[in-house]
Amino acid sequence: MDKLKNIKATAMNRGLRLSHKPRIWLERDLSTYGFKRGTPVNIMVLTDCIIIDANQDGKRIMAGRTKPNGSELHILDIACSEEARESIRMGCAKFQIEAEHGRIVISADFSTK
Repeated sequence: MDKLKNIKATAMNRGLRLSHKPRIWLERDLSTYGFKRGTPVNIMVLTDCIIIDANQDGKRIMAGRTKPNGSELHILDIACSEEARESIRMGCAKFQIEAEHGRIVISADFSTK
């Protein structure tokens, strides 16, 4: 698996109409790993990580947007309970994002503990 980046483990969604649930937000080009806008995905929230698998029968769809230069950014916006987020975070300040073809894994980044 390739380590893609680290993201903050404390993000909350914005706006008055939205509930204030913890969010895990990733926005980047994931085409190298077999994801594109519209790709069906399954998201599994486990006690120590979140696994996103590309799957034709997936219940969610990979979101995205086109940058002004024409390149694609893929967006994962995962809402989960604070308990689940804290369980996965394991006291670390950030999450690490790792990917291989058809799979993304979000887990604690122990280098920020």
